[in-house]
Amino acid sequence: MAVALHCGVYFPDCLYCSRDNAAAVESRCTSWTFAFSGLGFTTFYLAGKLHCFTENGRGKSWRLCAAILPLYCAMMIALSRMCDYKHHWQDAFVGGIIGLIFAYICYRQHYPPLGNTACHKSYVSLSLGDEYTQHFSSNVQCLFWPDVSLCNLIS
Repeated sequence: MAVALHCGVYFPDCLYCSRDNAAAVESRCTSWTFAFSGLGFTTFYLAGKLHCFTENGRGKSWRLCAAILPLYCAMMIALSRMCDYKHHWQDAFVGGIIGLIFAYICYRQHYPPLGNTACHKSYVSLSLGDEYTQHFSSNVQCLFWPDVSLCNLIS
């Protein structure tokens, strides 16, 4: 970001630009990074839950549109910041790329790849396997059938 100051790329509202403006440029870049990382993670999460890139979800465009909606909101945030002519498109682009990279890294820490058939499940639920699902289903049965003796037998 400091390279922009040395190359003569100044913001239009600056009467004079010094090295102190580098902090302002970097803070603008981080705001886009946060927008793209949070909403980018939401996009990856929805794409996994809706199976957008698996065999079951292909051909159903409403799933892809629903999954991309948060990313569209992040792009609108970046575009709204550039419309005032005080922010450069390069800052928004680099901030968006950094945010999406961090969003994908965080997503992959907890979920399998989007093309995997189990992309809707976290690694924790996949590692616990059947005992987790059996325990959860027995608790749900006890909620719907509140007979105490039946709940004690199941769990």
